[in-house]
Amino acid sequence: MKTVTRTKYIPSNLPYLMTGILWVIGCLFLPMYRLSSYILLAIVTGLAYYLMRKFKVFKDQAITYEEELSFSEMAVYEVMEEGNHFIERLQQANEKIENPKVSQEIDGIVEVSKSILKRVEEHPDKVNEIRKFISYYLPTIAKLLEYYAELEHQIFVSENVKTSKAKIEGMLDQVERAFHGQLDRLYEAERIDISSDIKVLENMLQAQGLIKDKEE
Repeated sequence: MKTVTRTKYIPSNLPYLMTGILWVIGCLFLPMYRLSSYILLAIVTGLAYYLMRKFKVFKDQAITYEEELSFSEMAVYEVMEEGNHFIERLQQANEKIENPKVSQEIDGIVEVSKSILKRVEEHPDKVNEIRKFISYYLPTIAKLLEYYAELEHQIFVSENVKTSKAKIEGMLDQVERAFHGQLDRLYEAERIDISSDIKVLENMLQAQGLIKDKEE
C-alpha cells in the first residue's frame, strides 16, 4: 500500500501556561476578596490568551507522519502526481521559448491545468472525469512544446521548421479553450444543483404570493 507524508500541527500549550502565570500575578496584586477583581482578571487573561493565539506568539508543534492511502485516495494522488509532472514539463519548455505570444499562451494553459487539478483534489469523486486530460492531452501538449523549443533554436530554419512551428502556434489557443471547457465541466453538477434550488425557491415564493410570475 502506498503511503504519503502528512504534517499535523498541534497548538502550543504555552498560551495556557502564560495565562496561568498572569492569573497568579494578578492574584498577588489585586484584592481577591472583591468580585470585581475576579472579573478583571478573567477579562485580562482571556484577552491575553486570545491575542497569543491570534498572532501566534508561540509556534504550533509540527508532527510529520506516514499514512497509508486508501484506493480512492491513491487514484487521486497518482493523478495529481502525474498532472504536476506534465505541468512542470510545460513550464520548463516555456523557459526555453523566446516567442512572447507563445509563452503567454503557455502560461494560460498552465494556470487552467493547475485549476483542473485543484478542483479534482478538492472533489476526488471527479478524478475519472480527467483521465484523458492527464493521460493524453497534457503529455501531448508537453511533447509538442518541447519540440517547439527545439525548433526555435535551430540554426538553419527550413520551410518544414516554419510550418511545424506555425501549426503548434495555431493550436495553442484551441488547447487553452478546450482546457477551460474541461474545467467548466467539473463544475457542471454544482451548476445544475444551483439552478434547481433557485427554481424551487422561485416556485415557493410565487406560491406564497411573495413575488410575481416573471411572465406577468
